[in-house]
Amino acid sequence: MCTLFVRVVQMHLNYLIVRVVHNSPLNFDYDGCFSGLVYKRNIRRSKVGPFAVHVKLTEEDYDIVRFLFPAYDIHEPEASQLVASTGSHVLTRREVKNCLAPTKYISNDVINYMADVFNETGSGRWYLPTYMADKAKIFMTRVAASPEIDWYSEVAPLCRLNRFEGQLSKCQQMFLPVHDYLGKHWFLLVVNVETKKAEMWDSLEGKAGKTFEDRRLALSTDILKFLDSVFGIEISKLEGDLFFQFQDFELIVPNNNPLQSNPYDCGVYVIRNMQYYGTSWHENFNSSDQRVRLLFEIIRHPKNVVIGYFKELMNIHKGPARVNPKRNIIEVSDNTCSSEFKAYVPSKSEIGLVVPHYSCYEKKASSSSTPVIKVIQPS
Repeated sequence: MCTLFVRVVQMHLNYLIVRVVHNSPLNFDYDGCFSGLVYKRNIRRSKVGPFAVHVKLTEEDYDIVRFLFPAYDIHEPEASQLVASTGSHVLTRREVKNCLAPTKYISNDVINYMADVFNETGSGRWYLPTYMADKAKIFMTRVAASPEIDWYSEVAPLCRLNRFEGQLSKCQQMFLPVHDYLGKHWFLLVVNVETKKAEMWDSLEGKAGKTFEDRRLALSTDILKFLDSVFGIEISKLEGDLFFQFQDFELIVPNNNPLQSNPYDCGVYVIRNMQYYGTSWHENFNSSDQRVRLLFEIIRHPKNVVIGYFKELMNIHKGPARVNPKRNIIEVSDNTCSSEFKAYVPSKSEIGLVVPHYSCYEKKASSSSTPVIKVIQPS
């Protein structure tokens, strides 16, 4: 009781300091919220899995986090179970747990999935996968020795450039996630076709040292030259004021470039800078909040074609279950069950496979190594 009284007094003192001394309607977002003269209810931290978050969670939110971030290590076949797929890019339970857990580095799989999600047919914003920048590094080592290489054909299948074919004159921005392998750091290159500028959104800009910054500038310059080679045929068809070359673009660091305060959130910044380009999305940044929100966006996005399959896996995980590693089977039982069937679990190699509910999808294992879920289904 005494502790509660002291806390209430302290919160009101904070309010007076903000309003009287500073004369400012500052917002205390997470602990004793004030907004101008209106006092808001205190928002406390919630502990869910490995995260301490300041966002309100539903019961389904808790179920998703508990399923994907269990206290135990995930082994095969569970580790390779698909949790998200756009048909072109997929994410497994292992990738989600290893990349989105607190203090972990975001992988190219997560970045590529989100880039695919952001792309909309007919839009002037092109979100390219990390493979494009990776190929640019190879381009600079091979172009002198093999100038005849058709670089469009080299990257088109992997980057699915056919969706942009014939649309270069309508392109407004290209978003290219870039990985500095030596610095183990992600940054974003935004090629603004409208302004003829290339923007480096580097969340460690000014913090990594001149050697690292010079290398990232060099990487960005090489990517611009690479884009000229990839889109060379389309560029040659541009006439008059529409004609340009990417390597002539001015390379800048935007004034509103947000900076990270830790060594591991660069991938989160790349994704959010693509998603909320040019906005102040980073104000009051909290790593756990961003990672949990990103997790829910990955799972619940309308482009996730395996959401039904994921929910079935999660429901099985909630019930009584035991793993039989010798038979590669998860056995689930319930006293109310009366019939039995086997449901095939897709592996990561089966990209884009849409699995309906278990009750309407049956497939026997072709071998003992095939992941199988043995379910006792209520009649």
